[in-house]
Amino acid sequence: MAEISLQKVLSIGKIPVLSAGTGFYLNAFLFGMFPVPKIDPEVKKTVENLSMEERILRLQELDPKALVRIFKNDNYRYGRALEVNLMGVRWSELKADPKDGILQKYDLTIALGFYLNLERTELYRRINERAKQMIEMGMAEEAKKVAEKYGEDCPGLHSLGYNFALENIKGMSNLESFLGNLSQSHRNYAKRQIAWFRNQPFLAPVDPKAAYEQIQKI
Repeated sequence: MAEISLQKVLSIGKIPVLSAGTGFYLNAFLFGMFPVPKIDPEVKKTVENLSMEERILRLQELDPKALVRIFKNDNYRYGRALEVNLMGVRWSELKADPKDGILQKYDLTIALGFYLNLERTELYRRINERAKQMIEMGMAEEAKKVAEKYGEDCPGLHSLGYNFALENIKGMSNLESFLGNLSQSHRNYAKRQIAWFRNQPFLAPVDPKAAYEQIQKI
């Protein structure tokens, strides 16, 4: 859908402006996807039945470099990397195919790229407020309904912070610790996002209030 929109903008001689929140999708769209092999259902089932510790041990045997590239305690990524390795391909050696990216496909160059760079105190204030809102809007109750319908191992409950929602539903935490853990996990994630964006050579930091003015100067 994004590519269709891009084609429409290019067809009328205008400059496409891409807006993205997740670095993985932005990179995949611009530079191409990793050629991941199709995972055999039996392999997927085997990996799903492994604990996080077991996945880490297997990766240590098959592809130790993968562990360096995966954030600590990212059980989903451990599982994904292990699935790829069990299909005979080293996950750590996968490289994006630029022919799948829009830059090469349409012979484009990046005129200007930004990431929004909020002052850290303000960023954390917003994150803390958002975490409070998520709880007030029923995050724990949502997690309970999803777990009852799809099981606690469903991908949706591996989203950031839902492990704390499940703990709260089970009575393993009170409201104060739920809020504290949820806020901290999102602050940690924001720090990793900032570090990732800083390492992208095509992106420069910009204050959110100045972003529109900067784009107008292109």
